[in-house]
Amino acid sequence: MVSNKLKKIYFFFDSRATYAYSKNVIKQIYKFKKLKYNTIVSGTYLDKKFGNISKNFKIDNIKIGKKIKFKTSSKKIYSWSHNLGEAIQNYSKTLSKVKPDLLVLTGDRIETLAISLTASYMNIPTAHIQAGDKSGHIDDLARGAIAKFSNIHFPSCNDSYKRLVKWGENKKRIFNVGAPQLDDIHEFLSKQKKKKYVKLENILLIFHPVLNQINHVGMQIENILEALLYFNVPINIIYPNNDFGYSKILNFVNKKNKSKKIKVIKNLDRNKFLSLLYNSSLIVGNSSCGIIEAPSFKIPTINIGNRQNERPRAKSIVDTDFNKKNIIKFINYFFYNKKFKKKLLHKKNIFYKKNSGYLICKILDKILNKKINFKMEKY
Repeated sequence: MVSNKLKKIYFFFDSRATYAYSKNVIKQIYKFKKLKYNTIVSGTYLDKKFGNISKNFKIDNIKIGKKIKFKTSSKKIYSWSHNLGEAIQNYSKTLSKVKPDLLVLTGDRIETLAISLTASYMNIPTAHIQAGDKSGHIDDLARGAIAKFSNIHFPSCNDSYKRLVKWGENKKRIFNVGAPQLDDIHEFLSKQKKKKYVKLENILLIFHPVLNQINHVGMQIENILEALLYFNVPINIIYPNNDFGYSKILNFVNKKNKSKKIKVIKNLDRNKFLSLLYNSSLIVGNSSCGIIEAPSFKIPTINIGNRQNERPRAKSIVDTDFNKKNIIKFINYFFYNKKFKKKLLHKKNIFYKKNSGYLICKILDKILNKKINFKMEKY
């Protein structure tokens, strides 16, 4: 029997990186009359050190429901565990008030782990976007735990689908829908003129700290910056995420910021970020953006270190260590290899499926409104 009651879906936002995941789903939810959405906003969205990220909501006409601060102190490593416990208390109070029919989570951040655990113990079902991914650092542990707490899984590619099955998740709960953050990218690209490769314009650097390499992060960012400054080109640097050690990265960036070549960006709204990607000639660093989003823009990526080691990747991506000479070698290759640039225009993005956000809404509508036989409980 189909219920006439509107189903309340709450989307949890915790970081810049995952904004577009949920945004592109919310854009489609209006097409389903028996679904209504709201949001819970936390993490770096409410931390002024990372810019005014919440302005994205106003630009995209997405309502902000509940705001819950998450402390992001990076002075002591134990502060993260302490903040995790405090977040669970705050999230439980909010969830008990809003009583969602479903909580939609994205990614693998510590905030997502906290609210995933909280919802599970409050018997609130969750759906996880970008489920089953594996990157190569501590977030993998969080992602695996979130999978066990989640009732519905939305992996972004075949590798992630297979991994969820290997982890023991029921195939009936897994829906391979692609990466919804690519929806607005392909919409954006459809409005642009056909991309032509001209002389180098700029390099985009996105580099985050890795917990088990925190003692080396200074050397890592210094080598990267020296390699980039070897070339007489503009360098755009986006703020790292709020993981322990981000302040060390910023300290080194600020030392080099005297160079007129460097521009440091705290935060950009989504459309400006897409324009920056579109006009970049190369992405350097260890962000998933270089693995998942960049191939849609036909931009090559130099992926440095092991933070993204376990992700499947397009042939537009090369992996290297923090050796300055190796980084320079690959930059030279990408800038001046004409054959590679021509081939790049024909590479496909393995994470892209058309209308991923709509597919997610369609599945949620069928499950929540009992249009298909689906048992929400996992035990």
